[in-house]
Amino acid sequence: MTNFKLKVIKPEGVVFEKEVTSVTVETMDGQITILANHQTLVSALGKGEMVIKVGEEITPLFIWGGFLEFSNNTLTVLAHSAEQIKEIDIELVQKAKQDAEALLADSSLAEPEYELLMEKLNKEKKKIELFNKWRS
Repeated sequence: MTNFKLKVIKPEGVVFEKEVTSVTVETMDGQITILANHQTLVSALGKGEMVIKVGEEITPLFIWGGFLEFSNNTLTVLAHSAEQIKEIDIELVQKAKQDAEALLADSSLAEPEYELLMEKLNKEKKKIELFNKWRS
């Protein structure tokens, strides 16, 4: 099977860079799988899981928004937030979830703060869900 180049980047730097066999990822239009020689593609990323395959080896990533581009057998993912699921500090994530829930209990929050906290809470919940799905 033919491979292609993958580079996953978040604002703090490169999360993953390697020749891969396939990538399955959530986009704003639904889940897609990219293989070598895929047609040129630009898409907004969804929020959730990216599954990278190199032969039989699987590497799951947590992705939270951004964009992807596939061109000339190279997939570039520019994510707002991304990390390998095996590197998630679950205790830190659970604490952040609890903190967000406690702050959301304050009924005096203005709408912008409420929306930001809900986004944070949803992000932490998704990390916990994916951590539990992929832990071995």
